[in-house]
Amino acid sequence: MLLTFGLSSTSSLPTCFISAPFVGEWIQPGLVDLITINNTSCSLKGTCISTVGQQDVKNKFIFYNEQTRCKRCVLFIPRHLNALQYRESECFDADDDNGRICGSITPDTVLYTLFRDNAESTPCPFEQSWYFEKNHQLSTSCQLKSFQHCFSSNTFQLTYNNRCPTNQNVQATCFAHFTDGIINYVVARSIDRQRFVCFSYTKTKRDEQSIPPNEVYLSADDTCRDLLTRESAIV
Repeated sequence: MLLTFGLSSTSSLPTCFISAPFVGEWIQPGLVDLITINNTSCSLKGTCISTVGQQDVKNKFIFYNEQTRCKRCVLFIPRHLNALQYRESECFDADDDNGRICGSITPDTVLYTLFRDNAESTPCPFEQSWYFEKNHQLSTSCQLKSFQHCFSSNTFQLTYNNRCPTNQNVQATCFAHFTDGIINYVVARSIDRQRFVCFSYTKTKRDEQSIPPNEVYLSADDTCRDLLTRESAIV
């Protein structure tokens, strides 16, 4: 289920108040430092000075950066308590119109994914192992062979065929999952905490966990921007 968090409309609160589900320390793959969000600011973005749009629907915030003396719009997309996505505008002059700045964000704007630091694990949304059909056209390449459900409901293992140059099998722990339309998304972290594992899948019968999915798409890297790369496997 896609979660939607509204901003508080209490008159005693500041003009810009970032609601609790966004607050915390977040990991953005590719960045060394954590991103810290509190009720009034976001690291690397600046101080929140305004919100744009209907507060119960839109999560668009205007941040002003004192160092660069410019402001940008950030659209937060809450996915799960432990997963938050966002798109952001370029940095505009301080006197530019806020609505125009936020209007520059489009569906083609880069989508970033944040993972809550030290997030607690959650049960993986599948109850059995998935074994994939062999792609004979790619029989000489490294291919995903299975998602194997482990001894814990929170843990699974990715296994690959013997064409991989090194042992690429990965054990991972689920910590977020959500649905957007007909597509289900799962976010996990390897047991050694060296990488994130993100994948999406579709099912004909969406509500039955015991039924295998039709197709699974594994993200090409741990930024999780590229879940529909067609690096897919047929169950």
